[in-house]
Amino acid sequence: MKQGTPPSSTKSESKVSGNMSQPTPPSYLRASASSKAKESPSPRPSRAKSVSPDVNCDNSRSIRRSLLLNKPKSGELVLGSQKSKELEETKAVGRPGNRQVAEQFARPRPQRPADPNSKRNEEDPHVKNRELQERLDMSESLTMNFQAEVLALKAELDKAQGLNVELQSQNKNLTEKLAAAEAKIAAFTTREQIKADVQTKGEFINDLIQKVLVAAYTDIEDVLKFVDWLDGELSSLADERAVLKHFKWPERKADAMREAAIEYRDLKLLQSEISSYKDDTDIPCAAALKKMAGLLDKSERSIQRLIKLRNSVMRSYQELKIPIDWMLDSGIVSKIKKASMNLANVYMKRVTMELESIRNSDRETSQESLLLQGVHFVYRAHQFAGGLDSETLCAFEEIRQRVPGHLGGSQELLAGIASS
Repeated sequence: MKQGTPPSSTKSESKVSGNMSQPTPPSYLRASASSKAKESPSPRPSRAKSVSPDVNCDNSRSIRRSLLLNKPKSGELVLGSQKSKELEETKAVGRPGNRQVAEQFARPRPQRPADPNSKRNEEDPHVKNRELQERLDMSESLTMNFQAEVLALKAELDKAQGLNVELQSQNKNLTEKLAAAEAKIAAFTTREQIKADVQTKGEFINDLIQKVLVAAYTDIEDVLKFVDWLDGELSSLADERAVLKHFKWPERKADAMREAAIEYRDLKLLQSEISSYKDDTDIPCAAALKKMAGLLDKSERSIQRLIKLRNSVMRSYQELKIPIDWMLDSGIVSKIKKASMNLANVYMKRVTMELESIRNSDRETSQESLLLQGVHFVYRAHQFAGGLDSETLCAFEEIRQRVPGHLGGSQELLAGIASS
């Protein structure tokens, strides 16, 4: 028995060596096997025993079967390696330093394959024309819709304008009716007030009548004061003429006194305006000269109207004991004529000042125009006032020295003024 043992051992060794000559499993399988071996309790060391050939055969078969079962397939090896690479890449991406590297070697996303039909459609001119036609049709339809909306809005606007015109006409009619109604109410009220004034203010009116009849003044200023007082008293009546016609009111004398007072007041205001007139250098020369010429025109018209009034009312004023001295040439007329000398003096001074300020470029033509205006104004003032005072003559001499010799008409006017 001791002699047969060695051959069996060599046979088992050859089988084991044959099994070991097969390809070795991967590292992770060996690691798992080693871990399992570590986990399994280690057997106690025992004395070597002789193993029968059947037991060795069974062990080798079980080892071979386990190796075949645990042997990974080729696809599993590739997937495992890819998964490990992906895990490493994700770890590398998670690190801030390796982010650019991960982006550089990341797999690009798969792109959709280009459709050859779409390229063909884009390149086809018929398709492009059809698209353009569709767009054109759409824009035309939109334009037509907009035009329809504009027409509708225009129709609404015309309708609103028509309604506005109608409302305005109705408003005008209502306003006229309201004014007529107010006039009727006022007339009715006035009639009632007139009756009341006639019944209650008879004594007051009779007293005014006596004062008008006995009024006799030699100064027109007193007439002016009396007329102002009388108008203030009569203003308390509802309707002056409607109330006074029920009494023996001296209408002729009262109206004559009012006429004289109004005419005298207007002439007095004109005389005051002309005598106190001062030139404003801020106003342009043309506007200032025009204003002074207008005042002279107004003076001439006022004097002419006074002369006509004097010729028509002189006798009646004397009968009614209304003063007439102010209407004579020695009265307010003389004051206005003297005031016109101040106007002429201011006019010529303004012309002289303007002549000195004219530029050399248009000096000759502007000088002639201004000189002509000054000469004509002085001549009008001379004719209106009947002469010139000393101050106005000095200003006139300064103007005359500036007039050139070729202005013949002006020379004649100057000669006429100087001789007078």
